[in-house]
Amino acid sequence: MQNYVAEFFGTYILCLVILVTYKQYNTWSAQTIGIMISTLAILILFSRNDSDFNPVVTLMYYLDGVRTIHDLIYFIFAQFLAGVAAYVTIRVIF
Repeated sequence: MQNYVAEFFGTYILCLVILVTYKQYNTWSAQTIGIMISTLAILILFSRNDSDFNPVVTLMYYLDGVRTIHDLIYFIFAQFLAGVAAYVTIRVIF
């Protein structure tokens, strides 16, 4: 359960920072900086957890046998919910 919560918050932070920098500055350079900062924050905060932050990475781990079908479903569900939550947050802020 801890991995799914970390997956949600890590993906949420990643999506939120990307959306804020793009919405606020609307330039590719700001978006690139936002991606780098959020990725570093995620790596520092969640390096002890087994999180993917990307459905394609989760799918590849499943195909490699690292993840079970149960993990695949819950990780992708957490990633999807985090993306929707970040979008809703941006819509409320802006």
